[in-house]
Amino acid sequence: MSGKILSIKDVAFVAFGIFCTLASFVFFSVSTRESPEVVSKTTPNGIRGTPSCEAGFEDKLAEASRLAISGDAHQALAACDRLLAQAPSDHRPLLLRAEICLASGYLAKASVAAESAVLRSPENLDCLLMRVRTSMAFGQRASALVDIDSIIEDHPLHSEALFRRGMIYFADDLYEDALRDFNACISIGGERELSAAFFNRSKTYAALGQFSEAVKDMNRFSELTEDPLAVRESRKFIEEWKLTPE
Repeated sequence: MSGKILSIKDVAFVAFGIFCTLASFVFFSVSTRESPEVVSKTTPNGIRGTPSCEAGFEDKLAEASRLAISGDAHQALAACDRLLAQAPSDHRPLLLRAEICLASGYLAKASVAAESAVLRSPENLDCLLMRVRTSMAFGQRASALVDIDSIIEDHPLHSEALFRRGMIYFADDLYEDALRDFNACISIGGERELSAAFFNRSKTYAALGQFSEAVKDMNRFSELTEDPLAVRESRKFIEEWKLTPE
């Protein structure tokens, strides 16, 4: 039985990776919660920050975000480069650049952009969370956990940080710890993390052998997600779990 559970877990990460890649172009999951340096305007991709004094900067950042959301990664990255030349101290073009590169599979470039953003705004939660995401993409879970623990210590109700720490615990086979963080994330109800939290909690229940609870969460995920591929993948798990004795 334990071998079978591990196999399910491995398949789940592939399916969830597909889901996250597709979703990233829809809503760009850079956190919009308040952080020490994030106090004003919000652009369409959800990145918030102190407005640049450079003329037209906010409109150009919004246009770069629209290009990214439309799937024109090349033009969006070129727009990010122009924004960085215009306002070198602003971290938001770097966050957008990291997001685009991460979604496009350019992990090294995403990591460089995330590190540069943190250097510009070391206390900004959006920057720290982007570094967490790039670290996780490289499989550097210990490094990601250091950043996440520091965020949760200061912001214990930060749903995205709890969600991502749950993913790390799950990857390390610490299923009870993962379940605790996914429970907290769902309880807080972070809008962008909610469907993914149900998906991951369902996988955690399955890894713990609690298949009836896993089916409930996967059904909830299917109701919340708008991605047809993710729904089809979730149905496969549901049918398998229904046939698996607890």
